[in-house]
Amino acid sequence: MRRTVMFSTVVLVLLGLISVAFAAGIRERIGDQQRRIDKGIASGELSKQEAETLQDNLSWIKYEFARLTDDGMVTPAETKRLDGLLDRNDKMIADKKHNP
Repeated sequence: MRRTVMFSTVVLVLLGLISVAFAAGIRERIGDQQRRIDKGIASGELSKQEAETLQDNLSWIKYEFARLTDDGMVTPAETKRLDGLLDRNDKMIADKKHNP
């Protein structure tokens, strides 16, 4: 019984640490995309309309991230979903910055 409780405690602590690491990676990607949008606006690579679209997408991702982290833990499925949203927005930033 004592071993089971100790094992369960260790597993919960490890899951919490993994969740924090995933959240840090998401925060970093959000910050990177924000910098890329800002840089695209400053350099003129993005039109006002393109920048607004990209910023709206990123704002939605930030909202979803905040909503999912309200309980203090991000599950692997939630992380995968956020990564997918960030991947799509990342591609959209690249496409809009390099359109003719």
